[in-house]
Amino acid sequence: MVQVKEVMTSSPVTIRPWASVREAANLMAQHRIGSLPVLEDGALVGVVTSRDLRGVHPNRVVMDVLQGPPIFISPKASLLEAQALMQEKGVERLLVVEEGRLLGILTKRALAFALGQGFDPLTGLPRADFLRSHLE
Repeated sequence: MVQVKEVMTSSPVTIRPWASVREAANLMAQHRIGSLPVLEDGALVGVVTSRDLRGVHPNRVVMDVLQGPPIFISPKASLLEAQALMQEKGVERLLVVEEGRLLGILTKRALAFALGQGFDPLTGLPRADFLRSHLE
């Protein structure tokens, strides 16, 4: 089965918790991304999304707009595990963490694309290599 580490975006753009909301919005626009992991002294504090920034004064700090604890997954988890976790938590991205260190981000879009490659577009049935790796 394909693992999260094979699909995730590695080396994500990050931000400090005491950076301004304006700086976070500018980074997201510059890199055309919808979220930024928030790191303080290398430790993962959370993730801020473009939705979190809407309507917030640009001089506020990122720490003020963080929503709940970060939701993360192991890089060795399967894509089906990632899909189930995203559905259960109602999120569009998962932080990929190993031993407390941020390795990357898995977005719902990247996950859907990777999972879609395991199915025949005409019949909707799983391809043989997808079934084989899933059974392993």
